[in-house]
Amino acid sequence: ALKLAESAIDLAPELPAAAVLAAGLLGAGGKQGKAVRLLEKAWAAHPHPVLAECLKDLSRGEDSVRYVLAVERLVAGRPDDLESHLAVAGAALDARLWGKARSALESVLADRPQARVLALMAAIDEGEGRLQESVAWIRRLASAQPDPVWLCAACGAMAGEWTSTCPACRSFDRLSWRAPEHALQLGDSSLAARALPASSSA
Repeated sequence: ALKLAESAIDLAPELPAAAVLAAGLLGAGGKQGKAVRLLEKAWAAHPHPVLAECLKDLSRGEDSVRYVLAVERLVAGRPDDLESHLAVAGAALDARLWGKARSALESVLADRPQARVLALMAAIDEGEGRLQESVAWIRRLASAQPDPVWLCAACGAMAGEWTSTCPACRSFDRLSWRAPEHALQLGDSSLAARALPASSSA
């Protein structure tokens, strides 16, 4: 299984599911360091939130501050990518490092940031006891830039995670990670939650 997963990475380095599968198999086999290095390489090729989630699973039981350091190493290959800022902010939020979490998001607070950025800022202000500021961020969610999700190029359906075939139309290899043209509606909240960093969807 590991050999097949590694072959999938070679064939499609931009596909995070292959790296997550391989890292999980390595971790289960006691090869934690190799699993982490694989995730770091995958992040440098194509940053994606599921890679950070996989690292969190591999780091389960470790001190939260050490996990922040692990995330900073994970994103070192693409430090300016939006996903890198979100990953560091999410890890810092888990560790209750409010200032570090806020600092990680400062450079991505554009005129119309993605909903994930606003959700994290709301959680940071709530953690610091700044409830009015937290509510203000939440109110901005209605006009936020749509978060990326797995979208089918054949039928336009959204999926909570990558699969080889579209769960709606069964088209093969048509899912891509991109933002929809319009923000998700309330009925799509479960999909939006999966697109958030793990710490902000709790």
